[in-house]
Amino acid sequence: GNALVTGDEAASLRDQVLSLRSKLGAIGQLQRTFLNSSTVQWVTARLLSVSHPQVVEDNVWKAELTVSFESTMNAWRSATQTNSSVNLLNGPVSLVVNVDGLATVEDAVITITPTGTITSLRVRGVGVDWTWTGSLASGSLVIDCGAQTVLKSGVDAYSGFVLGAGHTAQSWLPLTPGQTVLQIDANATGTFALAHYDQYL
Repeated sequence: GNALVTGDEAASLRDQVLSLRSKLGAIGQLQRTFLNSSTVQWVTARLLSVSHPQVVEDNVWKAELTVSFESTMNAWRSATQTNSSVNLLNGPVSLVVNVDGLATVEDAVITITPTGTITSLRVRGVGVDWTWTGSLASGSLVIDCGAQTVLKSGVDAYSGFVLGAGHTAQSWLPLTPGQTVLQIDANATGTFALAHYDQYL
């Protein structure tokens, strides 16, 4: 039951450097602690290079590395998602979405869960105007505004998605820092839930 410590500092340091180098080309979640706070933020990134210029005096106890990553994400995400929701009626309702970050959110995920049969759904906001038509009586409709996919209970339902004439935004649903008010118009009852990560440069 006694703990045993084996190895030495040099071996431990070497193993850590080699372990990092073994991840070259791998894609995963890269985290940072923002400035002098304990706030953790993340992006999905690929490890491109690990440079380890060695100094003889540091060999057995310290390694100074220069590490390069690449990411398709243009901002760091908060550690947890923010969720906003509203009950759908047979008519228009409003949803207020609060964004606490410093960058525009373009990858919110919307989940519509029906309690009636929804055949028409329209979402409007500043520069936003799109509709989905189909038949949603059970399961859920998931609209991923970042990936630009529409899935009904896991099955592609993109054919029912149409950008309206009033849609001027480049993405499906940009959420700027502060408050965004969305008007949602469905022809039956259910729940409209929106999940997003606050984002930071």
